[in-house]
Amino acid sequence: MEVLLPGEHTTAYLLFRLAFPQARRRRFVPYHQILPALASQKARAGVLIHEERFVYQAYGLRVVRDLGAWWEEETGLPIPLGGPLVRRDLPQEVKVALAQALRQSLKLAQERFVELLPFIRSRAQEISYEVLQAHIRTYVNPYTEDLGEEGRRALEELVRRAGGQPKKDLLWEGP
Repeated sequence: MEVLLPGEHTTAYLLFRLAFPQARRRRFVPYHQILPALASQKARAGVLIHEERFVYQAYGLRVVRDLGAWWEEETGLPIPLGGPLVRRDLPQEVKVALAQALRQSLKLAQERFVELLPFIRSRAQEISYEVLQAHIRTYVNPYTEDLGEEGRRALEELVRRAGGQPKKDLLWEGP
């Protein structure tokens, strides 16, 4: 059967390919179109990301495989969902300033979450407080501030399973 996917260059698609290597009928659509297509029965299968991960049950949908749980069971590692990047050729003081600004921004966002809700809701697909909070806790977590050794291993494992060669100097060690 055809599976709707949120993008060819996404972690979701890579995890799908790894978990279902035999699946050949794939169609890439903007992520916010997948849940409505499934709910209206215009599609039979899809990979949900972002807020939709937390609300699919309300639409009468069921999980075939939770790709995050599958990855963690397979590897014992968290899913490397993305993170802040900086060009290697930037001056060290610029890298340090960017890392400090990111940490400051994360701290302020955590402290002022309620104040930020109107802004967040204006850009979210789902607007319930609980869903927004769960979404942010999932994607903005301790690995955002400091990848750490476990995060590095997870990223290297994902690159390896995707068929690439992890580069040890890929990650800049910030302050």
